[in-house]
Amino acid sequence: MWFTVPLLICLPAVFLQPATAVSKGSDAIQGIKIPRNKFEVPVVCYYYGWASRRPSPMNYQVEDVPLDMCTFVVLAFAGIDDKTFELKSMIPEYQEDSQRYLNFTNLKTQHLYLKTMLAVGGWHLGGEVFSKMVSTPESRSAFVFSALRWMLDYKFDGLEIIWKYPGYEKRGGRPQDKENFALLLKELKEAFAAHPLYLTAAVPLEENYLDDGYDIPKMQRHVDWFNVLAYDLRGPWNRFTDMHSILYKRAGDSPYFQDLTIAEGMKRLVRMGAPKQKLMLGMAYYGRTYVLRDPKKNGVKARIIPNGKPQVGPFVGSDELKGYYEICQDVKSNGWTRAFDNEAKCPYAYKGDQWVGYEDEESVANKMDFILREKYRGVMVFNNDLDDFRGVCGPKNPLMTVIFNKVGEKALREIKANQIRSTSN
Repeated sequence: MWFTVPLLICLPAVFLQPATAVSKGSDAIQGIKIPRNKFEVPVVCYYYGWASRRPSPMNYQVEDVPLDMCTFVVLAFAGIDDKTFELKSMIPEYQEDSQRYLNFTNLKTQHLYLKTMLAVGGWHLGGEVFSKMVSTPESRSAFVFSALRWMLDYKFDGLEIIWKYPGYEKRGGRPQDKENFALLLKELKEAFAAHPLYLTAAVPLEENYLDDGYDIPKMQRHVDWFNVLAYDLRGPWNRFTDMHSILYKRAGDSPYFQDLTIAEGMKRLVRMGAPKQKLMLGMAYYGRTYVLRDPKKNGVKARIIPNGKPQVGPFVGSDELKGYYEICQDVKSNGWTRAFDNEAKCPYAYKGDQWVGYEDEESVANKMDFILREKYRGVMVFNNDLDDFRGVCGPKNPLMTVIFNKVGEKALREIKANQIRSTSN
């Protein structure tokens, strides 16, 4: 069957195109109808199951996902039983009612080009159970066949592995994780070979994590693509303000921080053996928050109170993160000042002793231009529930709209170029 070789290489174009709510399979960019099979940049969207528990009106439901702007929608997260090593539910509502999984995968019946996937892992699962699961052929086999059963029973189109981080001892990892993780992916791919199922893995950009836990040359043989965790690169642990997903290095940064950028990290993955066409650049729709030591010194690299307690947003409820819809409301209505770092191509905002580095429409546009110019495979969004999906600051889903328009504009340029070539011939 044609699914036994890497899907990104051999699948018909229709399987790799962004979804659409337009029944005729086309949409308008700049007033021109574009056949949907001309949209060649996949967009991977994440639905975070716990987001439905946030206070109203920001309690995000499956029906809030902008399906017309996504190629793949990934349900996050499932876990791993630490005794049987089989998949298990982690989202409370899904534990109580497994029919919710089928409700989720039924989303694809509404949109011709949409695929639904399941993500296992994430930060809260930790690394110890992963390390134990991959350590023996028997435990890997238990996981593999459990995963296959979930894919078929609940009609998922594929599985995403998000292990943070193999080989990282502080989170329960061991040195042999690197080899064993590659073996797990090989065995999953072999089990999936008889079925039209995708297999993907999340990878970081940080050199130390990659060296310790990710055998990229072996892994890339077995996955359809990598979702690159191109965020959380900086934070309060550095003891100064900075945006956590900066695109380019700054001239005044130390060599360590010049290397810790999206552009440099993506080059590193390619040097390590990842094909560009298997790299989906991840964008996070949340900002990381800080408390300034001196409110008058509020730029990038300002000193902070390391154990300070940032202002908690009314909906996300975290003293580490704020959703984009909380930040844009602060800037629009609550007296915060927005600034933009033209070297790093990221925004930040501040008020008093409060500071946040985040993504907005300008920085998302810069990242999309980078993806298209460098010819990486596509984009991954984590999480859609943190975009301004209710339109509290303006039109709904502004960050997703930037991505969608950039993808559509690329298709439009290619159509026009083909028309010119046809005319000249």
